[in-house]
Amino acid sequence: MDLNHRLVSGSGDANSLGVVLRQFKYPLTLVFPISIGILSLISAWPMFGQAWVTGSISLVFVPFVGSLLTPFLSGENNLGLSTVVLIGYILTPVSFYCYVYFVTRRHLAALVAGLFLILPILPISTQPSERLLLALADKDGGHILGLAILPLITIFYHQYIRTGKKLWQIAVLAGSGLLGLISFFAFLVELTFFLLTTLSEILIGSGKIKFRRFMETTVLLIIVFGVIYNVSLITMLVSDAGKTTVAVILNLLP
Repeated sequence: MDLNHRLVSGSGDANSLGVVLRQFKYPLTLVFPISIGILSLISAWPMFGQAWVTGSISLVFVPFVGSLLTPFLSGENNLGLSTVVLIGYILTPVSFYCYVYFVTRRHLAALVAGLFLILPILPISTQPSERLLLALADKDGGHILGLAILPLITIFYHQYIRTGKKLWQIAVLAGSGLLGLISFFAFLVELTFFLLTTLSEILIGSGKIKFRRFMETTVLLIIVFGVIYNVSLITMLVSDAGKTTVAVILNLLP
């Protein structure tokens, strides 16, 4: 009886320890990204309240809409756009933390990824971050802002290529459309992320299905951006020749 009692007591202690560890695990998913966000905010805080030469975001090149929004989105001494770019700069390490944790399920790897994007921190170092210089002085503000949402869209793509649910594909298309309007360069980087994600997922299994999902998404993205940057493409796509071309492309998909 004593032996059985000790075994039961021991298993109870083990279960209690497991509960404690699980309860400690979940706050980390909040504490680490919040801490990274605070450090990023501290690093960029001295730059707020000033107009920087951030450069223009890609939306100014969109027909019709761009001509109306250029005064608000151009990067020449624009306080509002400078503030938006700084907010994107602050959120980028948090976004990459979420992405790395989603892929690896490891807090340490995600934390290192987030910290690498912050360093050096201005109050500690007199040398500002290279990303901060690119965002505020080298007219790359749109690209830096685009990187803030790139990891989140890649998470959506991960979910779509694994599950095939159309809701995730719609989220990918919507997020990519926003990304392309902010920075076309960031959109091209996103395609690279999608390709690498697809290759890694193919190695896991169901390669033919996942490659088809990748090709479908790529074709849809090309059509979306073709329409955004060339409004006349809509009439071309709905014409007989356009419908034939789309049908041929879809038939080429495996």
